[in-house]
Amino acid sequence: MSHSASGPTPENPPEDGGSSAERLSRILANPALLARLAREAEGEDPIDWGGLTLDRGAAYELMASQIAEMFRNYNAQGLGRDQQLVLALGTIVKLATESFVLNQRLLSRS
Repeated sequence: MSHSASGPTPENPPEDGGSSAERLSRILANPALLARLAREAEGEDPIDWGGLTLDRGAAYELMASQIAEMFRNYNAQGLGRDQQLVLALGTIVKLATESFVLNQRLLSRS
């Protein structure tokens, strides 16, 4: 494998050979890696966890497991990569909008 000494990141994903479909399948089979990539992305835009007593690692792993399962289901349904990309982009926009709205609600209470 050839990736950086610090491991895969969103800017430097795992480069362990194979087609992009094979690499995606390996990531979907390992939600912990997906969670790690997401946690490393948080460094640029940290989540305001506030006073929540959530286990951050567990929260990331739970969400990564759910997303991985969703994409494994897409694969099982025979959805092509382009269709999956469109669904992923739509999901990202929905989640970013939800985050924006929740932040605006919190700010309006201050």
